Amino acid sequence: MFRCFLPILILFVGLSSLQAQDKMPVTVSNVNFNSSVGQYRWNNVAIKVRGNFNPDEKAPNKNYVDNVGVRLTIAFLIDRREEIYYFLQSEVEIATLEINKDKEFAFWIPYDIVQRGNFNKQPDYWVIELSVGGKVLPMQKENTSSNISNASELSNFMNKANTESAITEGIMLPGYLAPYLPIDRSPPAFIRKEAKLGAAK
Repeated sequence: MFRCFLPILILFVGLSSLQAQDKMPVTVSNVNFNSSVGQYRWNNVAIKVRGNFNPDEKAPNKNYVDNVGVRLTIAFLIDRREEIYYFLQSEVEIATLEINKDKEFAFWIPYDIVQRGNFNKQPDYWVIELSVGGKVLPMQKENTSSNISNASELSNFMNKANTESAITEGIMLPGYLAPYLPIDRSPPAFIRKEAKLGAAK
């Protein structure tokens, strides 16, 4: 989904000239931040996405958009004086989304991580990247925290996040790897690419 990165100013349109939401094949329709959820008291970021149209002319069913990637990047400020942030990143791939219908899912942050960092339920910065069929979609203002207001700020944030989140890989989990039931009564059809037993290392 997001393994290859184009230069950020090519990958994203400037936030001052955002493309209309209805011209994107998939959009983010809602984002919620929740703390101390359920018996394990993990925090989560609940994301609702909507399929608008299928851009693939050869798609078997134009009422669905296929291979939708969603990557969440968040950052918590841990040292204001030195401007040091704790970055977390996780992603999922959805096999297909029905057009004009929402699907909601969550990324989860373990309780001990939240307590150790004394994190608020809402991170200081956040960005949601979307892709369809491996093609990354232009950024929309609804996909970022309000303190990311232009392409330069987005570029700086993502360049730093993509480097520093490597050391925290696997901490923020997609819902299907967390000890929680799906938050949507009809959850998305995720493509789970987990390591096979006996695979070469």
